[in-house]
Amino acid sequence: ALDLSIARSRLADVYATRGDATQAIPIYEESLSHLRTMLGDHHQQSLIVMRSLGTAYVELQRWPEAQVVLDLALDGFKDLYGESHLDVWLTRDRLGRVLAGTGKRSKATRELEAAYTALGEILGADHIATCDVRSSLIKVLLDRGKFKDAEPLLQKSLQSSIDRFGQDDPSVFVLRNNIGYSFEQQGKFAEAEAAYREAHAALDRTVGPKHRNTLTSLGNV
Repeated sequence: ALDLSIARSRLADVYATRGDATQAIPIYEESLSHLRTMLGDHHQQSLIVMRSLGTAYVELQRWPEAQVVLDLALDGFKDLYGESHLDVWLTRDRLGRVLAGTGKRSKATRELEAAYTALGEILGADHIATCDVRSSLIKVLLDRGKFKDAEPLLQKSLQSSIDRFGQDDPSVFVLRNNIGYSFEQQGKFAEAEAAYREAHAALDRTVGPKHRNTLTSLGNV
């Protein structure tokens, strides 16, 4: 029964990795119910599935459910490992997203900044988990109008995406547009124009000059 529950949680992981949180959630919920019965709330395996379930709730913006299960996971990981373990910081990252999603952006900024710093030290600046929390932090900063604070993080994300995916990946286009917007909001119009032109040129190369997205990006230049 234990092996089956773990196997089902891994099936849910597959759905979650594909971006199908709707499919993943009921499988996570069933698996977690069995694991809590067999192993208890504070067993590592139960806690990992709790965090995965909480992450899936976050993806669907089911904030109250995410808050409950992630708080449980955070308390459990702290009891197992202390305050500074990787699993603690990964869970605090998810809770930072919950704070952002529920409009508590100042608290979200502090939580995500702490998680970003810690994950960078533990995993490295270019690890996917560090990049993910950086993306969440950037979004919160942009939403708060903290364009100066967001700018260096956007530049780091841009370089990381270029190194990983190449100049013409869609993520690079989005980041260049966001950098242009950040410059524009700070009154740095020459820098904004350069960023927008680079984004437009990338789209021109990849999807062609007549594509809807290319024509939209031309309006930013």
